[in-house]
Amino acid sequence: TLRRDQGGRHRLVTSLAEAWVNGLPVDWSTLLPATTAHIDLPTYAFQHRHYWIAPALPGRSPAFTETVGTAPETPWNPKLAELDEAGRRREVRDMVLRQVAAVLRHGATEDIDLDRPLRELGFDSLTAMELRNRINALTGLDLPATVVFEHPTPGALADCVGVALAGQDWEFGETQEAALATSGFGPDAGGPFRALFRQAVNDDQYDLFIDVLAVASAFQPKFETPDACPESLEPVRLATADPATADPRRAASRALLVGCTGTAANGGTQEFMRLSASFSGQRDFLALPLPGYGSSGIRTVPLPATLEAALDAQALALLRSTAGQPFVLVGHSGGALLAHALAGRLEEVYGVVPAGVVLVDPYPPGHQAPIEAWGQLLGEGLFAGELEPMPESKLLAMGRYARFLGERPPAPTSAPLLLVRAEEPLGAWPEERGDWRAQWDQPHTAVDVPGDHFTMMRDHAPALAQAVAAWLDGIETTGVQARHTAQKQKGNQ
Repeated sequence: TLRRDQGGRHRLVTSLAEAWVNGLPVDWSTLLPATTAHIDLPTYAFQHRHYWIAPALPGRSPAFTETVGTAPETPWNPKLAELDEAGRRREVRDMVLRQVAAVLRHGATEDIDLDRPLRELGFDSLTAMELRNRINALTGLDLPATVVFEHPTPGALADCVGVALAGQDWEFGETQEAALATSGFGPDAGGPFRALFRQAVNDDQYDLFIDVLAVASAFQPKFETPDACPESLEPVRLATADPATADPRRAASRALLVGCTGTAANGGTQEFMRLSASFSGQRDFLALPLPGYGSSGIRTVPLPATLEAALDAQALALLRSTAGQPFVLVGHSGGALLAHALAGRLEEVYGVVPAGVVLVDPYPPGHQAPIEAWGQLLGEGLFAGELEPMPESKLLAMGRYARFLGERPPAPTSAPLLLVRAEEPLGAWPEERGDWRAQWDQPHTAVDVPGDHFTMMRDHAPALAQAVAAWLDGIETTGVQARHTAQKQKGNQ
């Protein structure tokens, strides 16, 4: 129930309330003093209707009243199989819009733009999870926690739900009650690998178990070429530049940002939600998925046979999306190593040099002493960041990429590099062991930002974005000046 920096009584009571409204009985009399007036709030139905506490009259207990306009239908069963294609699409779209409105506490759906990013509408990780749960409960689908991030507009999400329903002949799965009853984190949630990983972290054997995952990943199905990659790696748009505020003199050189998702089993495009928010209106910000982490719904997810196969699949998807526009790759931790590797692959094989690479707190081979010392804290951070239990497929993918990245030092790239380091260590670090901060052996610009390895991307994302923006402005200004000088010299000739 607890979350980072929220370990007090209020967080615990909030978690009890969340359990209560999902149907788990709570004996409130053991928590609240006997003199407190208890209101008999509903349990299961409460998550579909909003209640406001009315002031108590003298000598009477408070009462609750229901508001209207936010309750989803129970159940939702419009007999989609009997409708034509347009009718099915309309029903699914309207259902998704109603759930979006309910989660955002809107009374109607008319004000919700189908094409506006859900993040801009006000969604974060928790409300995205709530939206996913509501759709699963109504349809009987088993959409993953990341579906809202991978389909970031109401329209795209509705299309995804429609495709999933079409795959089961427009018939619904388990009932709403059954779907809700199985949505929790049980002791075996995620499968035996997750349970073993939890034990390994408790025993301070994080590094050892990553090796176990790497070995086990060798028995997963593999793809050898980018064409054989079964997942869609289409980048997800998280922020959009506003042309009205852009400087037209620098528009041609203004790079979009591409977040390269990391290797953590609980990672995904949602890693960049907070960072991208600071660039909204200023720059386009895309998030590039990593092969092996897809939400295909199948238990056995093919993994890349080589790192080059994964990078080629990403490169082709990225080049299709950017269409010649300059871009800067951004990655955090293992994602930083992947962003640098992708930059090198783009240059070597495709002749495309990124406008820059932002490396956020990476620990490459040869500089991993802090990672080895803080293994238990890193593992605890993974479990604390779960939106849902880490599935075996993503744990195996994490092990496979750990082996890829640990086998080779970063190759050179012509792209300018920014190394962003955390100002605070993740855990205890003796002074005699030297500098614990992230290091990079190739030429780069370094800057320190507030926070530790985890909080710099979450709690201090605005400061991180400010440092990245300042560096981008500098390299873009230099680039414009260089082009102007070259053009002037050409004209003189």
